[in-house]
Amino acid sequence: MRNPFVPLLVRLTVMTFCAAALAVGAWIYHTSAAVNNSPAYTSGVTVTPGTNTSSYICKQQASTYLAFIVDSFAVLYLFYITWDEYFSAPLGLRSTHAKLRLLFLDLLFIVFSAANLSLAFNTLADQQWACFTGNGVSSANNNNVMAATSTCVYNEALCQRQRALCGILLVATTAWVATFTISVLRVVEKISA
Repeated sequence: MRNPFVPLLVRLTVMTFCAAALAVGAWIYHTSAAVNNSPAYTSGVTVTPGTNTSSYICKQQASTYLAFIVDSFAVLYLFYITWDEYFSAPLGLRSTHAKLRLLFLDLLFIVFSAANLSLAFNTLADQQWACFTGNGVSSANNNNVMAATSTCVYNEALCQRQRALCGILLVATTAWVATFTISVLRVVEKISA
């Protein structure tokens, strides 16, 4: 509790995994956009009923967008909060409102990180995305998208990156919770002293 490097280590862990989630989310976005524009994937594919274009074969998923939004703000926030912890007034000299504001900001990022993790796991099982394999055989979704009741052909590279995003977000969310726990315990210790 008194070691100043423990919160720094945990915050740097969170920052590293948030940056990694941002990079993997960008890779997924770029790759799925390339799949949408690839003639190899779109030839012979029946588009979703009601649409007249094949540009939405692999729709972007919410987890990709949330990875961009949440992790972009998280990295900036983590730079600020790390600087604030070590170069601003000590925790015991701050007002109660300032302490609570920092705790609630950490809690806000935990909520959004958990939501992003949930969406990322949901994307893995989504029948309308690249990880759906039809009847469990990976080749079942390669030729006719509508036969597999999916709007996206099976793509192992996208699935591997989506699994990586899930793992990265799981570690990042766990590290956020550890950071929050340390922050709360330090505030309680300062208040009770």
